Amino acid sequence: MLKTLEAILLALINIIFTYYGTPFLRDAKASQYIIFAILLTFFYYAIVSKYDLILKWLKRKILRYFIPKIGILNGQIDSNRNYGCKFSWAGVRPLQWKSGLITRLKKSGHPLIKLILFCTPSFLVKEIKAMEIDDSFFLIINPFGDNYPEEDTELHVTFFKIRRFIENGGIFVVTGGAFYFQQDTSKTPEPEQTMIRQYITERGSRQYLKDTLLCIKFGINTTGDGPEEDTPRKFYQTETERTRLGDLTYILTNKQFRRFRALTINSSCNFLPIVREIDHDYYPVALVKNGNGFLAHFGMHIVTDETPEFDLAAEVILRLIKHRKLS
Repeated sequence: MLKTLEAILLALINIIFTYYGTPFLRDAKASQYIIFAILLTFFYYAIVSKYDLILKWLKRKILRYFIPKIGILNGQIDSNRNYGCKFSWAGVRPLQWKSGLITRLKKSGHPLIKLILFCTPSFLVKEIKAMEIDDSFFLIINPFGDNYPEEDTELHVTFFKIRRFIENGGIFVVTGGAFYFQQDTSKTPEPEQTMIRQYITERGSRQYLKDTLLCIKFGINTTGDGPEEDTPRKFYQTETERTRLGDLTYILTNKQFRRFRALTINSSCNFLPIVREIDHDYYPVALVKNGNGFLAHFGMHIVTDETPEFDLAAEVILRLIKHRKLS
């Protein structure tokens, strides 16, 4: 389509210049043709030749804002049959995320979203492969907790694709820590650690969370992975936190949540706390600014779609869609 349009425009420009250049056809109206040719030339170089850039801009700035599509990673790398992506400190499957979000979106009251869901729900909320990550989505969820599907475990191709998605204004949701493991599901049924460095101690070798991609590339420090991580805790919001995505009191009151690798106050990133833990400077829900977008960090153990952790995560996602100005 683009090549055909280019050929037509260039042919028109050539005809007009040829016509004007013929001596016996030069008359008082010839200037109109040359002006038209100049305008066509400008249109070609300003619009047609920048087609890809303009399309990307439309996806990122216009379509993403008015039609906030949600992508849920299904653990597959490409269109070939892959191994299943292993869950790590998470248990809600992509289909359960999709079903839960569609149900909640239908109750959101937004007329355009309700119309799209009525006509074609899979357009607004869909499961996607790692190679389908692009700027047409407003928000993408990795449901596999501390593991994620990776196209190249040495070059971290998918990871940097995720970073570009965030930098270009998208919101990427991580559950249960994030990026401790990676799995090339096109080649292996087992995940591997993203950390290469090992430290030798008297008790043998060990690794530290400061060497994860989450800490190195995003500046996020988290709580550890000891037995206290899975102990039920109580969360709350300050007045400032309520102004960001609204009051979540009805979910937080009298409920206990299990955190896992919550963001800590000594993180070097620019983050906006959404929910914090009582008696600690830990933030189980926080938005980490990166470029023009956010990494939505859920430091909770989201086991099933019937737990308060899932209710809180799903509600925050709905609020992110409602308050699209954050992106």
